[in-house]
Amino acid sequence: MTAWDPIGVGDAPEAWDEYDGYALGIAHRLRDAADREAGVKSVAGYVDHVERDLMGILTGEGDRRSGSLAEHLVAWHEWSFERGGRPPREWVDD
Repeated sequence: MTAWDPIGVGDAPEAWDEYDGYALGIAHRLRDAADREAGVKSVAGYVDHVERDLMGILTGEGDRRSGSLAEHLVAWHEWSFERGGRPPREWVDD
């Protein structure tokens, strides 16, 4: 909840499951993306939709914030599932 806390409940332990209902939507978009760019676009669009249409947040920062979050989630998915938990070979100094 530190990376995405649009309604600001991260400091309340009783609300730590506040965003769990959106995880499956994000997971499906990560899994179904044809490539990295499509994944970022799909996840960012979903996060924007959740914030704007479901939470009613109209800050004007959504596109920038959701794009950054989407980039990080797509990178995490790539490392975790497509590369078996290993970073790209060119990033490792063996």
